Amino acid sequence: MAEIAITPARAVRRRARLDRRVVLGLLIVLAAATGLYLQSANRAATHAVLVAARPVPAGATIGPGDLTTARVPVRRREGPRRPIPRRPE
Repeated sequence: MAEIAITPARAVRRRARLDRRVVLGLLIVLAAATGLYLQSANRAATHAVLVAARPVPAGATIGPGDLTTARVPVRRREGPRRPIPRRPE
């Protein structure tokens, strides 16, 4: 087996280099983690509701094809909740 002599000057001259593939891989992982975090934060701030898929005339019977779901943002309430007003009888 061949031996290579490393002089102190050569040892000092050689510096550690970052592999570009490792840096690129870390950037991809960071971008994916950020995307997943933002997606989950957006998902938590929405609520699924039923909406009409197309215009429905008044008095028509609504069938399963007339409805679809949509995600709408949830408003965050701050402060005390107000009571629901009662209808006069």
